[in-house]
Amino acid sequence: MDLTTGFPRSPYNRLHNIVLLPRTIDKIRADLDGKLGEYVWRTGFSADLLEFLKLDQEATVEAVANSADDAAVWDWIRTHMQPPTPIDIAVFNRYIIERRPLPARAEDHRQFFDSIGMAGVGDIATYCERQDADESRESPHETEARNLTMQPPRSPYEKFLGLVNLPRLLDKARADLADKLGAYHWRVGQSLVLLEFLDIGPDDLFEAAHRDSSDDALCEWIVENMAERSSVDTAMFNRAAIQSYPATSERMEHHRSYLESFGRGDIASITSAFERLSWEEDSR
Repeated sequence: MDLTTGFPRSPYNRLHNIVLLPRTIDKIRADLDGKLGEYVWRTGFSADLLEFLKLDQEATVEAVANSADDAAVWDWIRTHMQPPTPIDIAVFNRYIIERRPLPARAEDHRQFFDSIGMAGVGDIATYCERQDADESRESPHETEARNLTMQPPRSPYEKFLGLVNLPRLLDKARADLADKLGAYHWRVGQSLVLLEFLDIGPDDLFEAAHRDSSDDALCEWIVENMAERSSVDTAMFNRAAIQSYPATSERMEHHRSYLESFGRGDIASITSAFERLSWEEDSR
């Protein structure tokens, strides 16, 4: 792993539903290869993760060195960690995903976004959003429709054009076009909220997908047809989407019932809509 020329995985990526774990593994592998670059893992979020799992840093380094892949690292972790409950994991994930700088570090956060041409975003964005922005992260482009009767769409945290949920929306629209949508939907809920932000109608997007449903073509079409949005607008949309919690008792009941359908009703009060989707798809 060479982090002098590349990037670790996004902090939103998860292993056995624990955010940050794949990213931390990447940084430890890079450290072992002498190619960590400017990244760190013995302090900050990665250190918080190992403390959460009650894993010794040096023992974890040795385990990663002796493991060929994530699955092998996880085999070691699950036998050496202090097993967290689902509630523990949900609370930890929320802490990582929603963490923003304390007042003493707020100015540095603002200056970082100003330096990459995103003035004003520092007052809105979380640390996870900062990491994705710093690494210019965009989901790999795909051309073929996913069969959503057999596999899930991409994570709601993945981005196109800086927007969360857009790769997932295109997966669902493309699957609908191929009659492979299964139980998913994209003309309501979070997908519709995104389309409304873009000021693009579902039928217009579907018509564009009929002409060329590849990510390349659809992203180009969206740029040409969406309403003008600033980086601040995008940051505010992302934050609202990522931190979307049930706002009424009726929505909470739906949220809880959804989680209960795969045995996770116990985390309803601390779980966002994005996290609910992530837990559901991890349970399959």
